[in-house]
Amino acid sequence: MLAVLASSCWAQPSNVFGSLSPKLSQFLASHPSARITLSNACASAFPGKRFTLLYFYSQDDSAPPAYHYYPNTIGQGDVVVCLRGNQEPLDELITLVFELLNSRSERRFAELYEKAKAGTISKGEFATNVLRAEFSAMQDTRDLVRGLELSKKDKSKAYYYSSFLGCPSDFESFLPYTRKTSPGRDPLKEYEAQYDALRKGITSD
Repeated sequence: MLAVLASSCWAQPSNVFGSLSPKLSQFLASHPSARITLSNACASAFPGKRFTLLYFYSQDDSAPPAYHYYPNTIGQGDVVVCLRGNQEPLDELITLVFELLNSRSERRFAELYEKAKAGTISKGEFATNVLRAEFSAMQDTRDLVRGLELSKKDKSKAYYYSSFLGCPSDFESFLPYTRKTSPGRDPLKEYEAQYDALRKGITSD
C-alpha cells in the first residue's frame, strides 16, 4: 500500500480541486453537476476548516475505498481524508464526498471513543452508534448522487454509484445492506474490533 500526499488546503472549491488526482479533475471538468456536488459537500463539511487529502493504492479488494481521521497535529488539516486512487473517477468522487460528509460527526465519534475507553458503553452499542453516524452521511451522499448528470457508460463503470443510490431509508435495513454491498467486509465487526483495541489500550497502560 502506497500513500501519496496530495495537499493540505482550505476546504474551498478552488483549493480542493487543485489537490485531486488528474483523472478525477478531468472527470469533474467534463461533468459540471459532479463539480457542483463536490463543492456543496466541501461547504457542508468544512466551513472555515482545513483538510488534508491523501491518496493510497491497494490491490486488496477488502480495503476501504476511503476513510478519514482527525490528526490534531500542527501542519495538517483539521481532518485527513484518505482516498483510494486505483478506482474509477466516479467512485473516487462518491467515496470522497461520503468521507467529507461523514467527517461532520467528529464530536459524535469522539464521544463514542471516550465512552469506549471508559467502558461506559458496550461493544455492540459502540459499533452500532458509529454506524448510525455513517448511515446519516450515506443518506446525504445518496441524495447528492441522485443529482448527478451521468451517462449510462459512467454509471456502468462505477461500483459505488448503485450501492450509494440504493441506500435504504431505515437503519435496520442499512446493516444487512452494508454487508451485501461490501464483499469481504463487515463494518459492524470492524467497529467491534476497534472497540476491543480501545479497551485493550486502556487496560494495558
